[in-house]
Order: sequence, then structure tokens, then C-alpha cells
Amino acid sequence: MTASEMHNYLLGETAAETTYMIYSHEALNRFFVEDYMLFFKNSFFSDYRFEPIGIYEVNLKVQAALEARHPGHKIFGCGGLKVAATK
Repeated sequence: MTASEMHNYLLGETAAETTYMIYSHEALNRFFVEDYMLFFKNSFFSDYRFEPIGIYEVNLKVQAALEARHPGHKIFGCGGLKVAATK
């Protein structure tokens, strides 16, 4: 495949598939860490602990843009959460 052919290929099906996976896939989770903290705060659990998983540093410019776009949220560098809760 030439560079031009690869470019056209990536703009076609691969771009469409990637865009779908980022914006529309049914497995996407649209909740933020702070949302989960609030869910547990308002739950029937008497005690709970969060352990962030997959922590990574977010570029300051990106962090500021995300905070502006999602007011009230500040934790964007977390890939997942492990929760231990007591009923």
C-alpha cells in the first residue's frame, strides 16, 4: 500500500470505526469519578473506599479545557475505580 493509499484507507473505514468507538459505542461509560463518589455518598452503604486504577497525568492545558467543558469535575486522569463498600 502506498502512502496515499494508506492515507485514504485511514480516512475511510478506520476513521469511521474509530469515531464510532470514541463517541457512540454502547460500552462507553459517561460518568466521572466525582459522579461515582456522589453515588456512593447518597447510597445505603455505611462505609466505602475508592482506589483509583490506571492513574495518568493529564496535560495542564487539556485539564483546563476539560474542567471548562465539564464544570464541577476535576479528576480526568483515572482509568478506573476499585470500590470497597460496607452495607
